[in-house]
Amino acid sequence: MKVRLLDLPDSVCTTESTSITRVVHDMKTCTIFLVSHPSRHQIEISFAGVIGVKILDERDFSMFWRANIEKYEELDGALVALVQSGGWREEGEISGSYVPTGFYGEVFEYFVSGDYECVNVLCTQPPSFGVRYA
Repeated sequence: MKVRLLDLPDSVCTTESTSITRVVHDMKTCTIFLVSHPSRHQIEISFAGVIGVKILDERDFSMFWRANIEKYEELDGALVALVQSGGWREEGEISGSYVPTGFYGEVFEYFVSGDYECVNVLCTQPPSFGVRYA
């Protein structure tokens, strides 16, 4: 199944390249810190109700390679996308867990892209964003 992504309209958008500098996972929250280049703007994306976090090099997220993606309502430079289908929630490790049973309520899957590392987050609430301009 192809991965379908929906860029978040309220997401931080940038035409610059971004690097993930730090990921802090603390119980049910996760905050992803990025920096844009060359402006050096610092971006924070925070998730609540976190069930799982996966951090991999972009090459290791083969399910998200452009050849396998159908994108809808694309916003150039959006850093966060809602995974509508074909993502981590549909893999064997998750399909055999409590996620599909509704134990957590409605579970969302988000994909945060950096130039090298990418983060996949399963959570029960939409993310919030913050930007500090250099």
